Amino acid sequence: MLNLHANLKAALASPTQCLTWCWKLTRADNTVLRLTSYDRDLYIDGTYQALGGYRPSAVDTELGWNSQNQSLEAILDSPAITEADLDRGLYDFARLECFLVNVLDLPTTLTENPAKHIVLYRAILGKVTRSNLRYTFEARGFEYLLNNKVGSITSKLCRARFGDSRCGVNIANCTYNLSVVAAADRRTFTLSNANITVTPPGIALSLTSAPLTWAQAEAEAVAAGGHLATIRSAAENQAILDRFGGNTLWIGLRRSSPNGPFEWSSGEPVTYTNWFSGQPDNYLGIEDSVAMSWVTHPDGQWNDLPSSGQFYGVIESPNPPTIYTNAPNDWFTYGTVTFTSGNNAGVIREVASYSNNTIVLFESTPFNIAPGTTLQIATGCDKTLRNCFRYNNVVNFQGEPYIPTPDKFASTPIDAG
Repeated sequence: MLNLHANLKAALASPTQCLTWCWKLTRADNTVLRLTSYDRDLYIDGTYQALGGYRPSAVDTELGWNSQNQSLEAILDSPAITEADLDRGLYDFARLECFLVNVLDLPTTLTENPAKHIVLYRAILGKVTRSNLRYTFEARGFEYLLNNKVGSITSKLCRARFGDSRCGVNIANCTYNLSVVAAADRRTFTLSNANITVTPPGIALSLTSAPLTWAQAEAEAVAAGGHLATIRSAAENQAILDRFGGNTLWIGLRRSSPNGPFEWSSGEPVTYTNWFSGQPDNYLGIEDSVAMSWVTHPDGQWNDLPSSGQFYGVIESPNPPTIYTNAPNDWFTYGTVTFTSGNNAGVIREVASYSNNTIVLFESTPFNIAPGTTLQIATGCDKTLRNCFRYNNVVNFQGEPYIPTPDKFASTPIDAG
């Protein structure tokens, strides 16, 4: 139940009322605008500017989950709201609070108890339309969000939003500060050169420089940015065998204490083993390190050996990065551009294509793009599994790329005979 101040109750009951509308609008950039339909400024929790051009419509509300709507008209050249800010999208999804106050007894804050204001509704701004020198906001109640479908369905494309908690990619590491060299129009422009460092996904395998003890081989692997190989599956074991043949090779498995458990030097859990029959046996109590393809079983199976033995070691390290003077084609496709200077400062647009250092936007900017304009550009994602390999992020892919389509189920079986 509303706990209203006695003076406000009296004003509501009076046949001659001094009530006025107030709107508190919080934009996406957290800038707050305070407006009132009164003929002079009011001070409550800030200054509410008097804009006589406002004509509030009736509030449409009803029982149930339908949204409540109200349209507001104002003059575009008002000091509070500008056409340029509208074009920049600063009012998209702004939060709106509408309330009534008694101008003869104004509240000093909106948290007073008992309250000296009545909240009529809270909403977010929907569609903004413009006609000549006027515009119309459509304020929608939060209930309209309940009309939207919520939930996940299977999809070949990723359901995560690039950079969110489900995706896991840190967009800050994929964002570059560049500038415009030349612009063909408000959608197409050429970027300055960017030193883009691209690290291919996966790992690189190599051998130590010479036959070494296990500890020496691990030290060389660490110096190269990795460890002696961690083998997680039969496929990885076979890949090493195919790459380096049946030579005896140190891998990263070792136990740190006599008769203790074997552990990978990388710290990963042991989820796969390929011991030769009867191994490990810790012969003479001195075998604490592991090699694959011992002379009696050169087929990739494992044996525990004394760590003082000298063999080549298999080094597992990240692929070396490649530095491009200009980003590869499509590197910024589906990414975002945020202009940081010039008339378009603050404008954000999505990239439709990127090729040969030239950007094409999906949507034009509100103003011409001048050479020298600075911007931040972030790489994009087309939501395919292939794109996850670029960011070494396949484990976080939120789609099902291999689920058969309905056409597959409805197709005619092939007669194998």
